[in-house]
Amino acid sequence: MCIRDRFVADISRRTVRASQLPELSALGAVLAAMIGMQGATLSDLQRLPAGYDTYEPRMAEATAVQFYAGWQHAVQQVLV
Repeated sequence: MCIRDRFVADISRRTVRASQLPELSALGAVLAAMIGMQGATLSDLQRLPAGYDTYEPRMAEATAVQFYAGWQHAVQQVLV
């Protein structure tokens, strides 16, 4: 379990699907190259196994609202 992904789900009040692969940049480049070289189609790539973890919001909504307000305040401090 990734604490960051759990927190994002809680604060955003959305389901988060996080890849189990630690680095997706290289994979994305390879897949784009496969499509560009006509070695695969998008349909082919969609059938590839893709492991991911799913995080549902579990934090109390009032707590999530407080954390989100704190985050917004911190961002405003940086932008000012």
